[in-house]
Amino acid sequence: MPYKFFKKIFIVFLMSLFVLIPAQENSGISMEIRNESNAGKANIIDLILVLKNEGSNPFKGKVEINTPAGFRNISGSKIDVDLLPGNNLFLPVKILVSNNAGSGDTQMVFNLTDQKNTPVSKKEIAYHVAENNSMRLVTESPVIYMNKANDSIEVRTRVSNLGNRKQNITVVFKIPEASQENIFVEKKGSIGVQKDSVLTFRFMPSGAMLKSPQFTVTVAGFREPDKEIFGSTSVSVQN
Repeated sequence: MPYKFFKKIFIVFLMSLFVLIPAQENSGISMEIRNESNAGKANIIDLILVLKNEGSNPFKGKVEINTPAGFRNISGSKIDVDLLPGNNLFLPVKILVSNNAGSGDTQMVFNLTDQKNTPVSKKEIAYHVAENNSMRLVTESPVIYMNKANDSIEVRTRVSNLGNRKQNITVVFKIPEASQENIFVEKKGSIGVQKDSVLTFRFMPSGAMLKSPQFTVTVAGFREPDKEIFGSTSVSVQN
């Protein structure tokens, strides 16, 4: 009976020892993030990871860096860590914010783990991506030639979303004289971040247009819902 009792105590002691060892190995390990970014470089985030080993055991592990869509870690997503007792480690991290990063507030997450992937420290740093609503409007053919009187005229415009948020737009085509009731024709579209869209307008030239050696179709682009103009261009139609 005493033998079985002491055997159980010994097994419980060993189990407790195995549980405590990882905590003892990682005790005294800390991680800090310093933001060293330059205001003149809006698309580059410069960080310094400061790792400290204030414990009595060497530490080996890695830092995993998770960034949101549109962010690219130039330094790599994983950094190996080898830290002796009493030492500090300074790791530079450079993150590039691309043009397709969505506007608004976001988070970058830094996870420090040991060789067994046991979490040791987790830090987050906030970053605000300023809104960019830049747009561009161009015609694919600035000059169109009419060869036959019964042919329709096709005006093709390309709208580019150069910003970091989806844009709803209206493109207005104006012809100097038309057989249709209205001389203003609207085409609507929705353009994703860093995407292009081609809007096409076709019309039959009137008798007055056919008699003219040339006439001009003007095109204007408006950002919805406030009808804010973002670009204008024109197409010369020649007989």
